[in-house]
Amino acid sequence: MSRCMFSCGMGFVGVLGGDVVLDHRLIGGDGPGGGVEVPGRNYKEYHLQSYSPWLRKRIENPDYWMTIRSCILGSKTCSKIVMWTPVDYLTRDMSPIQSGCCKPLTSCNYEAPMMTQDPDCYKWSNDPSVLCYECDSCKAGVLEDVRRDWHKLSILNIVMVMLLIGIYCIGCCAFQNAKRDDSYPSNRMYKIDCKSSLCLEIGID
Repeated sequence: MSRCMFSCGMGFVGVLGGDVVLDHRLIGGDGPGGGVEVPGRNYKEYHLQSYSPWLRKRIENPDYWMTIRSCILGSKTCSKIVMWTPVDYLTRDMSPIQSGCCKPLTSCNYEAPMMTQDPDCYKWSNDPSVLCYECDSCKAGVLEDVRRDWHKLSILNIVMVMLLIGIYCIGCCAFQNAKRDDSYPSNRMYKIDCKSSLCLEIGID
């Protein structure tokens, strides 16, 4: 019983440890992600340096990014907020991709000197086919979507694997208990026979 429970415990630890390592490798890395609050707004803005170098390297690859960019354009994500009023921008939330790809950074001030602005400010265009699709904030918004989806998936995977380990543990322990119970009658018979032999020997003497 104790060996079975120990094996199950090691299984749980292994699953949790593996998930933590994988999350750190794919999502966490050197940055927590999650976005930055924008004063006076309900949405967040996202910065590429907040995500792991492993993810940044891949999303900055032109081949990867052109494919992702085409998907964003095809999904018409930005067309959903094109009719927003200034009040909507103050009061409504946005998805990470909308925040990063469909508008310039809130901090952009086009009357200020260019050297004082975030480089993303000058990648923005009112052209619906351009917008901020080449901005680092857009790539960060995509990574944030990936991070959220992976987090949900990893939780589901942990629950399912732990459920399977739990079922295995119950079956394993039940089998060991049944096996141990089956060994009791033979022990009892052996003891009775031994006593009977002693009695016969005493009677002969």
